[in-house]
Amino acid sequence: MTLLKRCICGEAVIGVDTWNGIPILRCGCGIARQDVDMTEEQLAAWYETRYYDGVYTHTREHDLDVAARRMRAYGARASGKLLDVGAGNGAFVQIAMEAGLDAWGQDPAVQNESDRTYLGHLADVAFPTADFDTITMHDVLEHVPDPVAFLTEVKRILKPGGRLILDFPRFWDAAGRHHWKRIEHLWMLTGNQLMDLLQRVGFDVERACNPIPSKIVIEVRAPAVLRTRILVPAGIGDAYWVMTKLRGFMREKGIVELPEIVVQDAGGPKRTQPFLRTVPFVHAGGYELLRTRHNIWKEAYLEDGRTSFEHPFPGIDWFIAYNGVMKYGKSLAQVDPQWPVEWRFKQHVTKASLAFKKECQAGGPYAIVYLTDGGMYQEWLKAFTPQQIVKTLQLVGRAHGLRMIFIGAEWDKQMTGERLAQYGDAEWVDLVGETTYDQMVGALLGASLVFGYPAGNTILGAVFGVPTVLLWHPYFHVNFWTNTCPPDAPYVALNVVGLTPRACADAVDEILHKTGMCQKVSVHA
Repeated sequence: MTLLKRCICGEAVIGVDTWNGIPILRCGCGIARQDVDMTEEQLAAWYETRYYDGVYTHTREHDLDVAARRMRAYGARASGKLLDVGAGNGAFVQIAMEAGLDAWGQDPAVQNESDRTYLGHLADVAFPTADFDTITMHDVLEHVPDPVAFLTEVKRILKPGGRLILDFPRFWDAAGRHHWKRIEHLWMLTGNQLMDLLQRVGFDVERACNPIPSKIVIEVRAPAVLRTRILVPAGIGDAYWVMTKLRGFMREKGIVELPEIVVQDAGGPKRTQPFLRTVPFVHAGGYELLRTRHNIWKEAYLEDGRTSFEHPFPGIDWFIAYNGVMKYGKSLAQVDPQWPVEWRFKQHVTKASLAFKKECQAGGPYAIVYLTDGGMYQEWLKAFTPQQIVKTLQLVGRAHGLRMIFIGAEWDKQMTGERLAQYGDAEWVDLVGETTYDQMVGALLGASLVFGYPAGNTILGAVFGVPTVLLWHPYFHVNFWTNTCPPDAPYVALNVVGLTPRACADAVDEILHKTGMCQKVSVHA
């Protein structure tokens, strides 16, 4: 068993050798890599349990000193929003912040998580596309099992024209002999091989230097990107349904570069773009004001018609919407079946979301509640009145020790949700119109239950795996009630017509018991 079965070039082993006491595999292209008898999972476990327990021995004071010297050397070439990949203890992030940069870090080691350093492997953190002006990597790439995939992810999150500053050992120079290390340093690239790799991935090499004899620093720029522009409907849920089908659509249409997703500007709260920023296989491109009468809107939103429209408006390559067909009871799997439904995909969770999750949980277990009386929801309130909703929430809260936190956008203020929050039980919390998108996500992630009307925010609760109970009305086709959320989600759809508070509370009891949240809530209550 060997960790690196193939070279960066794609070829298998050509020869086996030993250099500086390290077993290496040589390829016909000239690249040498270490022969490590591990799986990727075992290597990850080694870093989690061994790397900071005797392997990495530098102190934070040492790392701060090195970081300061690096920052002085980079000068103005490190600017704007910066990400330090493989940030370790965050020393360079701290120095960069002190220099006035909006600096962040990423590191897979749990010991290194902080309010500025994201925990997890780079691809798993799923940073927004084209988000950083500068990315730094110090003594990182040689540790990575798949440098091509790793650098491709770096290029994705770097703005076009943004700079990558990469620090790498000079393994084949006498001064770099001490960098030959068992297990941790996998790729013994020469400077030319490293530059070739960066160009292969698509970077433009700008400069290379040897700041100290044992290191090479290469600076590259991310190239300009010509993106396909795709228009989607306004609304978190509406855009989410498009995202579940988008990668299949891209494959069929031969769209290689990540597309730019623009949102129809329909007025109201602007929360669709913040959602799209969390999706790593698109670039969130803002809103398009298309104040025009057009048959496309009727077909896309009200009819069982087409779901994709080519060149619908100047500057727009495609418009995709599933509202109409779903309104008629069709599932996403039934529509455009050649494009598989990806109900769950990686989404970036910001530090602001994680901080707000922690803040919400500090007061004990809670349920997120979304209610409003705008537009069609008047029909909901006629069938299941505010008084009945209050009674239901009181039954649920007292049975499971849950506080009720009411959320909603600016346009939901002074409506049913906020009024119930203000005049309900003393421990109920009114956050209607008071949260950013990131805070809303944090509140959802920390909740024991999501309850209320179907909307983008409550649908996200089900997507995140939070037990979710949504109140529906025959205004929508009954199939639509379940087609909006992942089929394996912990989710119940209830008809408000004829519903009683006791029956509604029983449905909540059942889903909390089924998911194990009931026991969890009881322990904390």
